[in-house]
Amino acid sequence: ADEIAARLADTAEGWRSWSAIHQAYEGPWRDLVHHSGRVLQALTFAPTGAIVAAPTTSLPETIGGERNWDYRYTWMRDTTFTLQALHWLNLDWEADEFMQFVADLEPTEDGSLQIMYGIDGRRDLTETTRDELTGYAGAHPVRIGNGAFDQRQNDVFGAVLDSILLHTNRSQRLPRRLWPIVQSQAECAIQVWQQPDQGIWEARGKPQHYVSSKLMCWVALDRAAKLAGLRGDPELQAKWAAVADE
Repeated sequence: ADEIAARLADTAEGWRSWSAIHQAYEGPWRDLVHHSGRVLQALTFAPTGAIVAAPTTSLPETIGGERNWDYRYTWMRDTTFTLQALHWLNLDWEADEFMQFVADLEPTEDGSLQIMYGIDGRRDLTETTRDELTGYAGAHPVRIGNGAFDQRQNDVFGAVLDSILLHTNRSQRLPRRLWPIVQSQAECAIQVWQQPDQGIWEARGKPQHYVSSKLMCWVALDRAAKLAGLRGDPELQAKWAAVADE
């Protein structure tokens, strides 16, 4: 009991120390903002810089329903919002670690990034169930993995490129490692923006045309064009801007 109490005290002091050093925000709702910063830090996997969507699996959307998914992975869709929060909180080191994680990710066979990855960068998140277990309030089935990992969701290109532009503007430089991602994701968006997909809600049915997916493909080409301008490549800037206009 004494050892447990000491470890808990050390853990709490470690978080207070981290918060005192890293959280300089003094604006409105200071306590809530600082608490949100601690939550983001707690969701971060330090060895890679990945940030999980949520630390839960089999937490049902409705009690007794089957929509109880495994969210312990990193969604590319979350990148821009996550980076905005990290930068607003002056957690620039954590933001850079996350972008390095994105730079290390293995693309799919056509060069696109998946919509989500494991916190160690793994691509295969095949979904299985643990029938001998129950989740919150008896939720069933308990899921490990997420069957949406290999879906085509055309908004992913805009999410990634918006986050790269945001990070570039904040750090005042475009990391060399990120430029190949800009090129590959822009070209992927050009190829697929007119095609149906599973959409932001990860529908497990027939692909359809979603406004949000078209909009985010525009974001992809708009941000890519801006990044090409920052890099001093007028030809690519004009090419990608033209597709964005289309």
